[in-house]
This record gives sequence, structure tokens and C-alpha cells, in this order.
Amino acid sequence: MGGEYKHKQFSFRGGYRFEESPYVDGVTVGDLNGFSLGFGYNFGNTRLDITYDQWKRTDQTPLYNIGLIDAATIDRQNSNITLTLGFNI
Repeated sequence: MGGEYKHKQFSFRGGYRFEESPYVDGVTVGDLNGFSLGFGYNFGNTRLDITYDQWKRTDQTPLYNIGLIDAATIDRQNSNITLTLGFNI
């Protein structure tokens, strides 16, 4: 879910991301939560955009396929910054 607000040549964007775990226990692969923020400027036939997005998820991965049943809890986090330059032809 997200939105964009435009004011003259400027664009401001924001959003929230949620993906429910595909596993019933919600632990093997946990829920994913994230957000994004963006800013854009329109020069006419050229547009410059910069975006930041981040997501987090917790997983439990078994240490061995057989024998020990303990699992390692792994907190995953990913962040991206994207710069885009677009042209209208």
C-alpha cells in the first residue's frame, strides 16, 4: 500500500509492504515487513527519481538435516537506494 503526492515538478512517495508467512507456524519463514520512501523531480522531458526501501524478516533454519533438531534464528534485513533518470522521447 502506498501513495504519491505531486506538487508542481516534485513528487513525494511512500509505501508499506507486508507479506504473510507461507508457513502455518509463521516461524520457518516469518512475516515480511517493509517500507519505501521516494522523491522525484520532473524537468519536462527528463525525470530524476530517488527511492529508498527496506524490509525485515526472521527465519528459523535447521542446523542439520538429520540428528540435531535445533534451528538457527536468522534476522534478515535488506535496504536499497535506487537512482533513476528517465527520458521522454
